[in-house]
Order: sequence, then C-alpha cells, then structure tokens
Amino acid sequence: MPLVICVVLFLLEKRLGALGNRCSSAEEATKPFSMVPTVDMNNLEFPNEHVLPTGYNITVVCTSNHPAFSNHKYYLPYWIQYFFNDAYKREFSCGGGNSDSHYERSKVCKYFIQNATEENSGNYTCISTSHAGCTMGTMALMFKKPSPPLFTHHQPREVDFLKSSKAKLSCNASGVPRPSITWLKDGNSLSSTSVMGSQSYSILNFESVHPHDQGQYWCEANSTEGQSRSAPVNLRVVWKPVFSIHPQDTTVYVDDDATTVTVNLSCAANGSPLPVISWLKNNSKVEDAVIRSQNISILTVVINEGTEKHLRYRCVAKNSLGNISSQEATLMIAKRDEERLPMEADNGTITNENGSEIIFSTVITGTSILIIIFILSVIKWRMEKRSVYQLDQEIFRRTQEAFAIKITSTNDTINQLRNSQSALTDDGQHTDPSTTGENEVVENEIYLQLMAVDRNWEIPRDRLTVSEEKLGRGEFGEVKKGVYLRTDGNELSVAVKILKDNKDRQQRMALIKELETLIQVGRHPNIVSLVGACTFEEPLCIVIEYVCGGSLDKLLRSSRVQNHQVDPTYVNIWSRLTERELLRIASDVASGMSHLESKQCIHRDLACRNVLVGKGLVAKVADFGMARDVSTDGQYIKTTEGRVPWLWMSMEALRGTCTIKGDVWSFGVTLWEIVTLGELPYTGIKGILELYELLEGGARLPKPLHCSDELYNIMLGCWQRNPDERPSFEQLCEMLEELLQHETRTYINVTYFKEQNKKEAIWV
Repeated sequence: MPLVICVVLFLLEKRLGALGNRCSSAEEATKPFSMVPTVDMNNLEFPNEHVLPTGYNITVVCTSNHPAFSNHKYYLPYWIQYFFNDAYKREFSCGGGNSDSHYERSKVCKYFIQNATEENSGNYTCISTSHAGCTMGTMALMFKKPSPPLFTHHQPREVDFLKSSKAKLSCNASGVPRPSITWLKDGNSLSSTSVMGSQSYSILNFESVHPHDQGQYWCEANSTEGQSRSAPVNLRVVWKPVFSIHPQDTTVYVDDDATTVTVNLSCAANGSPLPVISWLKNNSKVEDAVIRSQNISILTVVINEGTEKHLRYRCVAKNSLGNISSQEATLMIAKRDEERLPMEADNGTITNENGSEIIFSTVITGTSILIIIFILSVIKWRMEKRSVYQLDQEIFRRTQEAFAIKITSTNDTINQLRNSQSALTDDGQHTDPSTTGENEVVENEIYLQLMAVDRNWEIPRDRLTVSEEKLGRGEFGEVKKGVYLRTDGNELSVAVKILKDNKDRQQRMALIKELETLIQVGRHPNIVSLVGACTFEEPLCIVIEYVCGGSLDKLLRSSRVQNHQVDPTYVNIWSRLTERELLRIASDVASGMSHLESKQCIHRDLACRNVLVGKGLVAKVADFGMARDVSTDGQYIKTTEGRVPWLWMSMEALRGTCTIKGDVWSFGVTLWEIVTLGELPYTGIKGILELYELLEGGARLPKPLHCSDELYNIMLGCWQRNPDERPSFEQLCEMLEELLQHETRTYINVTYFKEQNKKEAIWV
C-alpha cells in the first residue's frame, strides 16, 4: 500500500537533511494552486521577534493549513515534525490520522522551551506532510541576556523647521527584547499615522510643517525590561516676516498757531524668529521716536514749521530668513483753512445704491502746475436703514483722506477713543433723585462692587448727548447715536447702549456684565472699543466707539450684484467687494477673536450681524451682551433661559457647555457667511433638535460652489466634532494671512463689480 510505505519512510527519517531535500519551502507553498500544506512559524511571547531574552518560557508555534480548494483526501495523513539544529524532536511533533475517515484541514504544533538559555539559540524547523507533499519552514532564534531599552541615536536639542516644508524626526533604541517606540509632543502621545519605521527605529514625518507643530518632542521606548525616554528636542517653526498691519496714508491738518504736533504711524509683522521692524522716511532710515512692542512698531512723527508737506514712510521687517517691506504710506500736512478751499472746477458726483453722495472737486491753481485735490465734503448715511460702504477701493482711499486725522498741540490722536480716565466730581452726581432713582443707583453700586467693575471708566453725563437716531436694538436694550464732548473740546461720535426697562434687574445685570467684559477685553483694532459708561445716574448706559459702516451681514448682502450675465464655464459670484477685501474682513474677525481668546473670554454670539465694518473696511467684533469670562476653568455652563443663536452654535454649546472652541465653530459659520455674501446658514432647518441630530450625524454646511478647497478646509477644521481638534484663533489668523500672501491664487471666485457713477457701470 502506498500509504503504508509513505508512513514507514516518514518514521525512518530522523535527520532533517534526508527529509527536507524533497519538501517545498514555506514560500513555495503559498503560490497559487499549490496543493501542499502551508507552514507559518512564530513565538507566542514575543511575536515576530528573533532576538529573545533568556530566562523566559518560550513557545514556538508551527501552524499548517491545506489550500481551501483541495480535496480532503490530500489531507491524509497530516504530520508536523519539529527539528532543532537538524536534530529531530519527536516529543514536540504532531501526528495525523491514518484512515480515510479522519482528516484535518489545519494543524497547530507547539515546541516548548523552559527557562531559555543561550544554548537554546539556533534554527527551529517544522515540516508539514500530507498525501499532497510536504512543506518545510525554518525560524532562527537567538537568546541573549535581557537588557532595558537604550536610545542609540540622539537628535539635536534644538531644531528649526521651515514653515510649509517637509521634515522628519527619528528615534533609535536597542534592548532585549526589542522595545517599542512611541512619540510625544509636550507630554501628549502623537497619532501613529505620522509615525513610520520598525519597532526600534521610528520616524515622525511632517508633510507640511505648520506653526502649531512647534513644541517639545521626545520618544519613549518600552519593553518587558523597563522604559526609557529620549532627550527632548525643541522644535521651532521658522518663516520669513509677513506684515499684518501696514502704515496707512494720513493727512494732518494743523492750526496756524500750533508750534509742534505729533502723529503716530504703526505697522505690525509676524515671523519666526520674531522680526525686527525698522522705519524708512523717503527711503532713509529713521533711528529715533520708535516704540516697539512684540511684533508692533509705532513711529511718532513730530511736525513743526520746517517739516516737509509730503512725506513717504514704510516699514521693513527682518529676521534670519529674510526681510520684507510694507506698503508705502504718504503723510500729507495741510493748513486747517485748506479744509474750506473754494471749489472752482467742475464737480462730479458718485452715488451708491443707498443714496450716499460723495462730492469731489478738482481745483486748478497756478499757471504751469496742475494740482489735484480731492475733497470729500458730504457723507449722508441713512442710519435708520444702517447703510453700509459699497464703494470701490479708490473711493475708500478718498474717504480716508476726508476723515483724516486732525491733530492739535494736545497730542491727541484718532486712535485715542476717549480721554485719559478722569475722576468723577460731585457735579457728576444725580442732584435731585426720586426715591426710585435712589434705589436704582444703590442697586447699580451693589452690582458694580460685586462684579469689581473699574469705576475709572465713568464719564460725566453732562458731556454726553444722545440723539434719537437708533443704530440698532437687542434683547435687553437699544443703541442710539450720540456725541461725547472730550476734555480738549473736540466732539467724538459714539454709540450709546441704553436699557429698555430701567427697573428690570435682569436687563440691568446683563448690561453691567457687558461693561465688565468690555473693560476686561481692552483695546484692539478689530474689537469695538469702550469709551466709558454712565452708572451713577439713570438711565444706565454704556458708551462705545461709533463704527460708521454698519453691520457686516448687511454690508455683504448689499454688495451683491443681481443683474449680470453668468459665464456657464466659470462658477463665480458677483459682488462690489473684491476677493481680497472679503479675506481681509475674515482675517480681521479672526484677529479680534484671537485677542478675545488671549483674555480668556468667550463671545458666544459670533456672527456677521455682530461684526461692524468701519473706514477702510476694517472689521470689528461687537456686541458682547452674551460674552463670558472663562478664565477659571475654560468653560461656561448655560443655566438661564433666553434667546440663543443656535444656528451658529457648536454641538457642545447646543448641549449647554460653552468654551472658547465653541467660538471657533461660530467663526467657521461666520466665514461661510462671508464667502456666501450673507446667506443664512442651514436653510430649511426648523429647530435646535433637528440641527443637533444633523450635526451629530456628521453633516456640515456645504462648500459654496465659488469657494476654494483651501478655504473650505479651514471651515471644516472649525467644525470638528472634538473641540480639541479645532484650531485656535491664533492659528486661524495665520491660515488666513497665509492665503492673503498668495496674491496670484484665487480662494473665492468673485467677479468684482465696479460702479463709476449712477448712470454707467463697468464689469471687470
């Protein structure tokens, strides 16, 4: 019988050489349509390792399988033999059945090594045999004395990676058994998706270095013999300077009797290392009168009788990676009476769709020199309708000239929104209060003391004139336009927030809370500034800077152009605002919110309706009625009922937990509003529960057709389910500034509609 002969021969073969010569290798057994059994060898205690520690019990496992398509008759008999260094080990071998009724598709045999020593080092072989043939597999094991993990290669303590470049960090570690390596940044484990390499050799890849990659990195090596930590590497992300604020064109009007006046010019640049900012006047370096604070530089220009009437200034920011120049700003000096020059040339009128008229005149004087002076004489805003700027860039330049800084010898500047803090005199007290008025003043005092509100912001009520012109209204109060008479005699246009109901404690508390927040936030060019407050007398009111352009949502919607021909090959949107202006507005909002973030304050109501736009299209975050200080634990639990902006709220905010990262979510929705020129988000959603279920299922606002992937990815980053995975406002500022630097790229497909006058329009 062939089966009996095969079994006899199998039992007689005691040496590996005799049997192995006629067997397939483990690799050959895995080829397609192979009929012989497969063989796989490993050890249970330290899988896939070939250098093992002595003193351990080791189990060598041989697993054999027959092909799934083979007939079961080829399974008989099914033998696995073990050999160690060519010597047959009968005690660990496994025998199969010897009749046609007994067959196995797979078999596992184990070779046990007790308390392994170095003598157990060698080649371990198993041979699987059936009617179809035999297959041999071999595994080499080396036993060494155990040793703890040890790092064999050390990175430099300090490394600089260029922003947006590819880079990597590596770690090598040795030990018996071989250790596994994990990466940490600032104490937090990193995702394995960015880690490559073998178990004792690991590479951390950076596909595109970003500023948030900056930090301290190290490796940890772990094995059964212990743990080891590599020396930390301080990674610094470096990039060339980028300007965030450019010096602006300025016209200074001086009085005949003024001996000297001053004006401040400012610029700001980001970069790593932090750039050094220097000033050039008419291309010559300015050495003095410069104030530097972090990345901001302020140049104080002293103007006297001998000062040139036309000066050119620019900034230069420089670090170890290079230097960059800012836009050039022109400083014009004119006599005060030049504001009232007679107009002797033909007048032209430019009218926007809201009826605002800008009258400019060309005055020709002299016989051989042509002097062009643009004078902006009348701007009529329909504040009841909260009209907004819808002019092109040239008109904005002239608008800035018309609202030029008027400086007297008191050194007051337009950036100073209110006078130095003045103590309240007895004249400022309410001289004839009613009984109710006395109680209200006492309640104000109690609230202010409990909330530790700084009384230095108190301004005399007799210096404040409130008109009946309403700028807006909210849940607890209304905003009216007013005029504040400063101590130098100049008038300052302001917005005055007044309670609807002076006797309502909830409204009173909300307004005082908003005052506290405005004081805490302080000054920033992209946040509406506090001028002062009147809390000693009724009615209680907060006085803030007046921003002439109105709310951003109305600006966006009024900038749309409806009647136009659409190119079917190009997905675009038509607007009186350029793509750069839209991106700059978004960057301004992020900058203001970054300042809020640094003050540990959450806004909770960030949306385009709560962003105001001023001269030069500078956006300012406003309306802090729902803002909260979260410096204690970083979050605020909503416990009171009230109207909430649920379409702009994050998932955790819809559940009642408000954090700074919730404001980041709202910024993503605000950015979506800007790109869509004021579209309402989540059209068709009827309630909070429906919205929450939609977001919980992973749905997000769709990408506008005219929006680039880069810009939409910023929005998606703001809408991450996990708040910790959302970017900070500082990072959002960097992302948007980076987009603004690529002047040849288009991120919002905007076709700019430029109005020349009310009868003629040009499409560009």
